[in-house]
Amino acid sequence: MATHTEQLKTEISVIERKVREGGMCFEERSAEIDRVSKEYVLRLSSFNDAQKAAEELSAESSGRKPRELPINPPDTALLDRLSDLLLHEDLTDKTPWKIRNTEYPFMNARMTEDRKAKDVKVSAIEREQERKLGGTRRMRAPQEHAFMDRAARNKNAERRRKYNAFVKGKTEGVLRVVIKKAE
Repeated sequence: MATHTEQLKTEISVIERKVREGGMCFEERSAEIDRVSKEYVLRLSSFNDAQKAAEELSAESSGRKPRELPINPPDTALLDRLSDLLLHEDLTDKTPWKIRNTEYPFMNARMTEDRKAKDVKVSAIEREQERKLGGTRRMRAPQEHAFMDRAARNKNAERRRKYNAFVKGKTEGVLRVVIKKAE
């Protein structure tokens, strides 16, 4: 009699053969994988229950406490094969545009590496934005500083001359003061 793991292997092989031949659409495949996985879990739990019952019977006949038996976990490699069968179309799609054409694409290791190589580093983008938004100015040359100083002195002298003429009353100007009464 085949064990629960061997039965699952044979059922997975049958499904794989049908999928490769193109004889199973997604709905059929999904229903079959659901059925196979449920049967596997039931067989595994009955196997664990049978082991526990045998240990309890053995302990009772020898007059000792039953040992705590480790639970046999499901075979994850076989369950991974089942999940790969469910996603067969997505995993075997070799078109270079699947990232663009599929809403939630699956990428293998090579595709992930290629995508990371094409991506722009976040630090480079941040440096570029900082340069643009921060307004990094160039340093002025000493000649430019001297020119700006001369221009500022000339403008200040003109302002001082106009102000002094106004204060001495030589030019006409209007000084308007508005005083509001507090109510």
